[in-house]
Amino acid sequence: MKEIDELLSRYKSICWYPSAGGDFRPLLYLSDEFYNNYSGKSDRFEKCYPKDNRIKPDLFICSDYFPHFYSRYGYRCDVEMLKDNDQWKKVKYLYNDDHYMYNDDDCKRTNIRVTNIIRFSGVVKGFEEKFADDNEVADNYGSAFLMNVMVKSKWYGSESKWWTDVLYILGENTNVAKEVLLSSGCPIETIVQVRYGEAMGGGSALKGNWIKRLFPALHTRLWIANANYVYDDSDSDYETHKEYFDQFPMSDIPQMEKIYEVDEKLWSDYYPVYWNLIKNSI
Repeated sequence: MKEIDELLSRYKSICWYPSAGGDFRPLLYLSDEFYNNYSGKSDRFEKCYPKDNRIKPDLFICSDYFPHFYSRYGYRCDVEMLKDNDQWKKVKYLYNDDHYMYNDDDCKRTNIRVTNIIRFSGVVKGFEEKFADDNEVADNYGSAFLMNVMVKSKWYGSESKWWTDVLYILGENTNVAKEVLLSSGCPIETIVQVRYGEAMGGGSALKGNWIKRLFPALHTRLWIANANYVYDDSDSDYETHKEYFDQFPMSDIPQMEKIYEVDEKLWSDYYPVYWNLIKNSI
């Protein structure tokens, strides 16, 4: 879609989060505030990932064919409104912990507020049922929503505020990769694969290894992923996906170097999250 291709070309660095649901932590972790102020980074992180080479996306692409958000603690996230033709204009927060169920100000740290939202229709055409967990498909399937957001957080110490853009695509990941990302020709420097399949409540047995085989074609440099995805090199979903990428041949899985680990309690609740630099990336 020419309109989306032109949109993506405006950005210097793009991050893609397949099956993102309501998880917007990459906006915090891939920020100056994390790089400059978080004291928990390891010496290896500082050595292998020097400041001049660090990736700071100015566009975060999230994709999901039916975005869910559930919080047992009462955090607010309006992402589910995107799937409704009558509700998407009312999206106000991608994350807001002011409604934390316990009266604990230390847990009220982050607010991601939508300041503007634009809808693009017909961005994704295809839908592969065998890659979906159930029959729930958003009413707005195929639409994309460009949101300018204000992030206000004191997660890394003193309160900071910054702005960035989020493009949320209501589409199945395979079709998003083929119809939007690869066809645009724009580098996708960072891919986040934390909430995918069986992680964070998903039900699929697929772990998204087909995505790793697209790293060279997407010019991906940094992969942030659950540990179980990192150590799984099975070809099960490669065999099911390769026929869809005949125009963009899948490569062997490239070598990667782990440079950092986020404790599971700070992100996925299931597995630690590894930061991996992709070797010989362009």
